[in-house]
Amino acid sequence: MTDTQVELEFTVTDTGIGISEAFQARIFEPFEQEEKYTARQYGGTGLGLSISSSFVNMMGGQISVESRLGEGTKFTVNLAFPRVIEDEQQRIGEYNCNKSEREEEQHELSGVRILLAEDNEINAEIVTELLQESKAAVEQACNGEIAVEKFAESPEGTYTMILMDIQMPVMDGMEAARAIRALNRPDAEKVLIIGLSANAFREDVDKAMDSGMNGYLCKPIDPERLYQILEGFLRDRALQA
Repeated sequence: MTDTQVELEFTVTDTGIGISEAFQARIFEPFEQEEKYTARQYGGTGLGLSISSSFVNMMGGQISVESRLGEGTKFTVNLAFPRVIEDEQQRIGEYNCNKSEREEEQHELSGVRILLAEDNEINAEIVTELLQESKAAVEQACNGEIAVEKFAESPEGTYTMILMDIQMPVMDGMEAARAIRALNRPDAEKVLIIGLSANAFREDVDKAMDSGMNGYLCKPIDPERLYQILEGFLRDRALQA
């Protein structure tokens, strides 16, 4: 625990059949189950721990397992959370609004096209499904370089928004945002770019804004805040038209 951060540890323990040491090395990989009969006997697809691991990673934490055959298993999750500061609600900028006032609203994003730059496949699928439920069209890019290429090769005005993960291989989100802003086309300056990261410190937000981003969302993504930022941008653009 520090002046700016609180660290929490969660443990889940059972006294079940246990997990072999060999399988522990790959237990968080998708569709992995220790024995072929596991699904028939206990159910499941082998995705639960993979998704749990992805959520923990999205929040900047760690998940680990300790187990012995015939004795049981213990899972440990460590997470660090920033302490709330007075100006925390202002860090998203002009596109943010109060969540509680609109929490129950339905969202209609027909005609909105979003470029999602995210290297984690499970994270990308979660965000894509979330947006598609509101009828938005989503196109994925697995790193910043591909995101820049997709934007540069698309007709002007194709994308309404770019959701840009900050930490990606090949080219990170801030490099990609700067590259897009530097393109010689009118929509390169106007397209809404929102950074995605598990880091919520003020200095991280400031760096993202300096790279040309319009806003910043902390992982795991709050769906209502995402909708509010996008809808606020669409309203502003309609007023300027």
